[in-house]
Amino acid sequence: MQKVQVGKGKISGNLWTRKPNPDKHGCFIEVCNMAVSDRQGKFVKCSFSPCGEQIVIADQLGHLYILDLHKNRYTLLHKGTKYCTAIDFPTLNFVVVAYADCSVKVIDSGSHEVVGDLSLQKTVVTSLKHHEGGRYILTCSSETGALWDLQTFHRKRMLSGASVAGLKELLFVPKSNILLTCFRDDSIFAWDCESLEHLYTLHKQPGEQPAFNCFSTTASGEFLIAGGRSRYLHVWRLQDQKLHHIVELPERVKSVKQLIAVEQIFDQHNNTVFGALSQDGILRFISLNTYKIVFTVGGPDTVINHVSISPNAKHLAVILDSGSCQLLSVKALTKSLNVAPAPLVRAVSVPAKEVTLTVGEKATPRRRCFQDSDINLISKLDKKKLKKILKGYGEYPEKYRHFIWRLLLKIPENTEAYGVLLDKGTHPAFKNLQQVCPVKSAKLLRVLQKVLSCMGHWSSIFSISDFLPMLAFPFVKMFQNNHLVAFEVIATFVLSWCQGWYDYFPHPPVNILTCVENLLNHYDTKLLHHLTQCDVSAKVYCWPLLYTVFSEVLSAQEWMVLMDHIVSNPPGYLLCLVVVYLNCSRQVLLNCTEIKDFEFYFHNRNRILISRLVSNAYTLWETCPSEIHPRSFIKPITPLVAGDYPIFNNYPEKVVDYQLKERERIHNDELEYIKQRQLAEELKSHTAHLQQQEEVWRREQQLLSEAEQQRRKILLAEENKLTEQRIRLQAMKRELRLREVQVLDSARKNFIETAENDHKEKLVLLEEEIKKKALLRDLKNLFYWKRRSRRKLC
Repeated sequence: MQKVQVGKGKISGNLWTRKPNPDKHGCFIEVCNMAVSDRQGKFVKCSFSPCGEQIVIADQLGHLYILDLHKNRYTLLHKGTKYCTAIDFPTLNFVVVAYADCSVKVIDSGSHEVVGDLSLQKTVVTSLKHHEGGRYILTCSSETGALWDLQTFHRKRMLSGASVAGLKELLFVPKSNILLTCFRDDSIFAWDCESLEHLYTLHKQPGEQPAFNCFSTTASGEFLIAGGRSRYLHVWRLQDQKLHHIVELPERVKSVKQLIAVEQIFDQHNNTVFGALSQDGILRFISLNTYKIVFTVGGPDTVINHVSISPNAKHLAVILDSGSCQLLSVKALTKSLNVAPAPLVRAVSVPAKEVTLTVGEKATPRRRCFQDSDINLISKLDKKKLKKILKGYGEYPEKYRHFIWRLLLKIPENTEAYGVLLDKGTHPAFKNLQQVCPVKSAKLLRVLQKVLSCMGHWSSIFSISDFLPMLAFPFVKMFQNNHLVAFEVIATFVLSWCQGWYDYFPHPPVNILTCVENLLNHYDTKLLHHLTQCDVSAKVYCWPLLYTVFSEVLSAQEWMVLMDHIVSNPPGYLLCLVVVYLNCSRQVLLNCTEIKDFEFYFHNRNRILISRLVSNAYTLWETCPSEIHPRSFIKPITPLVAGDYPIFNNYPEKVVDYQLKERERIHNDELEYIKQRQLAEELKSHTAHLQQQEEVWRREQQLLSEAEQQRRKILLAEENKLTEQRIRLQAMKRELRLREVQVLDSARKNFIETAENDHKEKLVLLEEEIKKKALLRDLKNLFYWKRRSRRKLC
């Protein structure tokens, strides 16, 4: 399974970096919102496109993302501002989304723009259902229902009177022209889509009040399934309009939230399997042929809030309570269902005398292999038959070991009681479990912390029991995918096999160790004498084997084989195993003389033949004298009862209360010490920060003073340069003034000379003019006298 994160500025990107492969749960990719920490980034709704290769998901803020599984891309389609209440992907071009402000928007998947508005309702739209062709869509709220045309975005039909009756759901019937309306009083009516003529009414059983709130039809339109606030599903056959069947879900189911249909390959695509999402977050798929649960999706760790399936039944999308969206492969989930039917063959019996072996072959006995069909046979076997199988094969089949253990220990699976313990959260005694039990796997550590916290909440003695993590670890590792079973297996083991372990708490159980010592004295006196001489008590050679249940000295496979025999026998058989283990190790132990060597041996893996260990333990169990036999003072197995867990108070209450008070006092002192240390560290860091700031300020001041001196030197040099420039400028001014005076003087002289020359020229011209005028006057006088003299002569 691969993970991809969207949101916080990411508009688009790739969904996966390599070809996705479904994990054992069928999930091949998980989409997380990077804004999930602010409670408003969780995904709430999802819907597939008609082709099944695109899916649109919406978060609480109304932001829409399109995941294209064919192109391996995700894209931010639209940024909303309100909570998304319903979403639908009717065509490849349009996405219809309803918001909490009663608005319904149509968004173009290509241009990412709002192209239509279907907001004529006065109440919040809770459901959107489209027709097979994708042209029409139904909007349903508690008061109104409407039929819309997605080509014109106009309302074609309006359901009147819905506010009085209280509308629950509107949906189309596939392969037909029928519209179904479901009301709050659990009445279901069928109408013609064109004329809105009433066709028929579907009736429930008289006197029932199922309170329907979710409906689904098969792809063939043959069946209608309805669920509500009960664990009963009603199935109608729409051809004859009769109630066909009532399906009863498990007792833990209180209500059904959503229904979907799954298409099956080898059944002519009639959708004989449908899924029911209940209030516990588990999606159960039920066959319409057998009306039995065929497989489930989800669990206590993966609580599902919403689900959608692609029209081609290829992918399944689930919205988890954590806010992420997981895509699952329906093919992987229905692998056992989508199997071609077996060929029709006929069994032919062959006489035994006709069966011969060829030369060179050797008939060897074969061990019988358990098949999937043997699960019903195993469930019918009692403890004696299972014990015969165990003695015959030496171990239980690995495939069915979990189931056989649960059968032998009578695990009740009290989901509600365990949920109460789980809701109390992590116990304070196990908050720092990583330091006490350094586990590499983070998932295994979380499951171990949950189980131990539930044990601590169940009884206070377990919160101060130092050996409980080592006792519980192998069981948790074995049942890590179902921590409810892990908790109940550990609780059953503590109640039955740990009898008397807490009688002398906080010290080891002296009574149990004394019993082991008596058995060892009976079985191997020489070894006990050697251990006594070396000052090695039962606390060293017996107690580690008991509280770890041999998990430290055996490998995982050897431990499971040994546990097969432990859970199949009375609790006292465990003490016989301890004695026989010491006897099988006697050669090594007789050569040891130092206590540290003994401690090392009983805390590390050793070479022990499990078959010999088990066989000798059975011999000791059968031949042990009655006065020292473990069954004389250890009671038989005490299984957990269904409903609630018993009270566990088999311990010295005063000592435990004192321990709890002391631990609480020490814990409070540690908290106060940590608080004071944090204050001291904060003060120290603040002082160091101030010193650093002061040093930085001093450096800055020194740099500033050095810079100031440098600037002063530069200014003085600049002033000197400016003074020199001023002197040169004054000299240049004086020189320019002299030159100007000289130029003015020469110009004045030239002007005077020019004026004198002009004046002289004017005088010459005037003289010439005077002469001309005098000459003209003389000529005029001469002509006058001549004319006058002529007149006189005449």
